[in-house]
Amino acid sequence: MKPASSSKPHKSRAPHWIVAGVLALSVLFLVLGVALDNRWWAFGALELSAANGLILAEVLRRQSSHHERVKQQLRCLSLDLESRHRQALHLQSLVAVLQPKVPFPEFTPVAAAPDLLSHVVTAVLTRKPKLVVEFGSGMSTLAAGLALQKLGLGGRLLSIENDADYLAATRRLVEANGLSSIVEFRHAPLQDFKVKEGVMRWYSPQAYQDVTRADLLLVDGPYDMKCRYPALPEFDKRLAPEALIICDDSRWPDFAEVVNRWAEEFPQWSAQNLETVRGTTILTRSAADPASH
Repeated sequence: MKPASSSKPHKSRAPHWIVAGVLALSVLFLVLGVALDNRWWAFGALELSAANGLILAEVLRRQSSHHERVKQQLRCLSLDLESRHRQALHLQSLVAVLQPKVPFPEFTPVAAAPDLLSHVVTAVLTRKPKLVVEFGSGMSTLAAGLALQKLGLGGRLLSIENDADYLAATRRLVEANGLSSIVEFRHAPLQDFKVKEGVMRWYSPQAYQDVTRADLLLVDGPYDMKCRYPALPEFDKRLAPEALIICDDSRWPDFAEVVNRWAEEFPQWSAQNLETVRGTTILTRSAADPASH
C-alpha cells in the first residue's frame, strides 16, 4: 500500500471549489436575468446544468468506490467462510477417524490447523512409523499420538518443547486421552546454535541426542521461523532412509527462506508444498542418497 498516492483525488473527481464556483456563477447569472436581461437566464441555466453534471459525476464516483469496497469485503468474507468450512470438514474427519476420549480443544491462531493435522494423521496411518519426533508441541501431539494409538503397533512420539507452560498444557491434553504411554515430552529451552552467519536460537540438543532413526519429523517450532533452520542439519543423519519431514507455516516468507536454504544445502531432499491455511511443506529423501543407508 502506498499512503502517498492514496491521498490524491481520483482523476475524474471534480474539486469542491470548482463545483462551488459553477454554482455561484449559475446563481449570479440567474439574478442578472431577473434584474437586467432575460438573456442572462440562458447562461444561468447552462451553468446550473454544468454544476448538476459535476455533482452527479461526484455522486456516481463515490457510489462506485463504495460498491468496490463492499465487493472486496464480500470477497474476503467469502474466502474466510470457505476456509473455515474446509477446516471444519477436516476437524470432523479427524474426530471420526481418531475418536478421541475427550473433545478437541478450541483451535487457537497459533495452534496447528486441522488441515495440517490431516496430513500428519495420514502420514502416521499410512507409513506406520516406529518413532515420530516433533519440534513444538500442541494439537499435532494429540493428533499424532491418537493416530499411533489407533495403529496399535507400539509406535511412540517424542515431543520437544521449549515453553514449559505450553508443554504442561499439552501433557494434560495427552493424559486426558490416555496417551501417556505413547507420547514422551522433553523440555528443551532455546539456546544459541552456531550457523555459518552467526548464531540462532534453537532447542537444546541434549533433548534429542539419543535419537538415531526417526521415521517422521514434524517441524512446527520454534516460534521464530528463521530459527527452524537447524531442524534438517541436526536430523539429516538421525532419520530413517524412508523418513518423512512435515513442516508447518511455509506460506510465511521467513520459513520459505529456510526451505529454500535446505534445498540448496541438502539436494538429496525434495520439497513438496501443499495448499493448507498456513502452508505445509513435505520433504522426502532420494532413495539413491548413500547417506540414508
